[in-house]
Amino acid sequence: MSAKARIELAYKDKERLLLSVLPKHVADEMLKDVGNLDDGQFRKIYMSRYENVSILFADIVGFTAISSSVTASELVKILNELFASFDVLAKKFHQTRIKILGDCYYCVCGALKPRSDHAVLSIHMGLSMVEAISTVRRSTGKDVNMRVGVHTGACLGGVLGQRQWQFDILGKEVTLANKMESGGLPGRVHLSEKTKSCLHDEFELEDGHGGDRDDTLKLSNIVTYLVKSVKKPVSRLVLTIVISLTSRLVLTIVIPLTGRLVLTIVIPLTSRLVLTIVIPLTGRLVLTIVIPLTGRLVLTIVIPLTGRLVLTIVIPLTSRLESSTISPSACGLALT
Repeated sequence: MSAKARIELAYKDKERLLLSVLPKHVADEMLKDVGNLDDGQFRKIYMSRYENVSILFADIVGFTAISSSVTASELVKILNELFASFDVLAKKFHQTRIKILGDCYYCVCGALKPRSDHAVLSIHMGLSMVEAISTVRRSTGKDVNMRVGVHTGACLGGVLGQRQWQFDILGKEVTLANKMESGGLPGRVHLSEKTKSCLHDEFELEDGHGGDRDDTLKLSNIVTYLVKSVKKPVSRLVLTIVISLTSRLVLTIVIPLTGRLVLTIVIPLTSRLVLTIVIPLTGRLVLTIVIPLTGRLVLTIVIPLTGRLVLTIVIPLTSRLESSTISPSACGLALT
């Protein structure tokens, strides 16, 4: 192995190690600087301010009952499987896991990648955590549950210190998120007025009365709510486009989603394609288009959905096709 290859391998190993404990943008910045500083001179503070984020704290209620009824190795296995399932949920709901503190798990949404639905995703994360711990309750026979608190605001996030680096978030809003958890109820997601202000009727809420259970919430006059039910399921988009081009392609897709869309388009082109799809969804669409082209296609699809549509179009072209509108009725399809 050449010296250059060994250096590149060492760099990649260092990068993988950093990425296991730090967000990528922080790790990239630190990798650029760490080689330029002498040992013991690592003084730079990697800290950023994040606006409009939602912070979630979750604690296991009944953890003492579990720890007193199983062996240490069994307890570690239970916690490892539970927190591993939380990590999977964190990826699904675009959360950045900050830390695990004993039986407490906390994460943030909208910090590293700003997004407008951070509050909605954090609440869905909390509801899914409550559901996930039900498996522990069944396997141990113990009355364990999750108590979840969510608060929204600004925070600082970064790495402090010179050794044993950890990414953490700091600030008043982080403290209040912690208090939302401690002032919550087992099996419920407890959220603040600021988090509620970021919602758009996705959940049915009821008064949380958090001030009755936590002095900080009471002294700060923070109005709180408990999630009663989900009114609008979280949206999911799976979009796959494979395009081999030897000519010109104009592709426009506008898809506001409140349901689920699986869209697969495989288009080998030897000519010109203008494809416009506008699909406002309130149900479920599975759309598959396979188009080998040897001529010219102008295809416009406008499909407002209030039910479920499965639409498959297979068009081998040897001449010119122009279709301005394709509707379910025109295709002989029915909405269910």
